Amino acid sequence: MKFRLLLSPFVAAFLPLPLLPAVELPAGGDSEQVLPLATELEKDLAAGGGHFVLAPRPGGGTSAYALVQTEGKTIGALIPENSATSITGEVTAWNLGRALGCAELFQPAVRVTLRGDGLAKFKQMMQGASYKGAREANRLSILARIARNPDSLPTVYKHWGASKPVDYSSIAVRGAPNGTLNTSDGIARFLRADSPQPGPKELTIRGGNAAARDLARQLSNIFLVDALCGQWDRFSGGNLHILVENGRVRFISLDNGGAAIDGSMRYAELFKSWVTRFDASIAERIGALDALASDGREFLGFKSFNEFASAVGCETSGERAGLTKRVRLVAAHVRASVSRSGGAFE
Repeated sequence: MKFRLLLSPFVAAFLPLPLLPAVELPAGGDSEQVLPLATELEKDLAAGGGHFVLAPRPGGGTSAYALVQTEGKTIGALIPENSATSITGEVTAWNLGRALGCAELFQPAVRVTLRGDGLAKFKQMMQGASYKGAREANRLSILARIARNPDSLPTVYKHWGASKPVDYSSIAVRGAPNGTLNTSDGIARFLRADSPQPGPKELTIRGGNAAARDLARQLSNIFLVDALCGQWDRFSGGNLHILVENGRVRFISLDNGGAAIDGSMRYAELFKSWVTRFDASIAERIGALDALASDGREFLGFKSFNEFASAVGCETSGERAGLTKRVRLVAAHVRASVSRSGGAFE
């Protein structure tokens, strides 16, 4: 004979609720490979680095960080917070790309915390280095951070692809404070609704070919995510790249650390004048994201905007509030743009 245990509603109310699976962002941008790799990297380095090795970063630039190597190959970098590297900016740009369906335009970036043996080796590497200018100031700042919290150091793991990127320098007009978009650039001019539609005509850049409308759509998507992230450093030089793979050229945003989601809206407002033509699918998704922020309507399985903001990488209430504000600004601009003639790519 089988018996069933019947619980009164009063007793049942005090039992733990079943755990529901956390809502996850869509796959994309090599997330299936990079996310488990970053988890393995964090554990392996803390335990002594049997599979991964940290190596000094050569060359110039302003950020102090370590290269990540395995089997004699460099596969990425571990970067603590630097003066021009926001961990949240790097992580959120890639994750927003995943949410909006354009993750391939952004370098994969995952939070990794250095602990144990890995932190000791990184500290030793920073102590043994000597740089100049801003990079030296960043090195000293990182060492001071480790001294205050010797048990852990937050970093971002940036995964490198196999193809060598090339700086797309014509996109920027250098100048104070951090440059602006060169609106007369051969591709950037298609970002405005009052310009001719870019067609299927193939353009050749650094030996690679692509349709003008594809390249313009990629730029539009990158700058839209920039506006959401609070990117302020896109046009200071060396921060937008192209990749040429199998004869095809495409844009990629490798440096997303110059961002402050809870900071100034200056570049977001400039974005509204720079970009008035959008990818229809991105316009639909940003509208749905705005509905989540404004009315609590479900987006990609998320029923709370704070839950979504945390999933893409916003850790503080200020960052989550900043992302809310930016989503509403960008979504309103996209809606107004696509409602006009020429506001969506054909």
